[in-house]
Amino acid sequence: MTVANRNIAVSWPAGTLPDGTPVDGYRVTRYDGGGVAQTVGAGCAGLVTALNCTETAVAPGTWHYAVAPKPGPRIGNGRCERDDPRFRGGRQLRPLRRGQGRRRRERPLHRRRSRADSNGLALVNGGGGGARKIDLGDTISVTFSAPPNVASLCSTWSGAGNQTAAGSVVIDDNAVSGNDRLRVTTTNAQVCGGAFKFGSVNLGNAGFVTANTTFTATIAWTAASNQLTVTIVSDSVNAVRVNSNNTALYTPDAAITGTSGRAVTGSASVAGMHF
Repeated sequence: MTVANRNIAVSWPAGTLPDGTPVDGYRVTRYDGGGVAQTVGAGCAGLVTALNCTETAVAPGTWHYAVAPKPGPRIGNGRCERDDPRFRGGRQLRPLRRGQGRRRRERPLHRRRSRADSNGLALVNGGGGGARKIDLGDTISVTFSAPPNVASLCSTWSGAGNQTAAGSVVIDDNAVSGNDRLRVTTTNAQVCGGAFKFGSVNLGNAGFVTANTTFTATIAWTAASNQLTVTIVSDSVNAVRVNSNNTALYTPDAAITGTSGRAVTGSASVAGMHF
């Protein structure tokens, strides 16, 4: 898949039925970061007979594409079936069982699961001591593509609702590639077992603090938006204003998992003047 301006080119290998018969064409589906199917625009809409297509004028966002083979007509049991059931929804199904009564299709070999990858980062000024400086009211937000297992973030969290905890934001001075590093922790053993699983943010600049610094913070999980928000509730004399554009990069803790038990992967970045 390649992107040029707002045009996305998608290509795929040729598909055949198990007996070697070529398929009649392909259906291309585009999904957003939450796994919701979108309306495919010109270039990739309808039945595509080539092994590639280009969707034009795609709206900004994070998109995933799936290609489903569509077989040609097949004669069987006195009727013509346009879609071979072995390939419905782009997934190969188990062979049909023959026997008395109607034929029964078994469940797909593979179920589609939503991965809880990190796909959004925001470092926002809260209007406390001033812009471009880490201080009271500033927030750090990470958005996930699907709900993670909240207990993998905080061992005392559970369920599918909103969650809160008290914690700290730690800035490690010049800790990663010469840049300051941001971490989120808890020190009270009664809160998240004394260890909040966040990961870290490479702030892209070495000038945010003059020494290793800890800020008091609150931690909140919002289930409706799959967003983790950390709000700083204290100031520090070590904080310094950074008047330059930088790219901050979030890397999730390896212990964070999705509801399926699979580890959260991917990173999220944001460019500009932070806080």
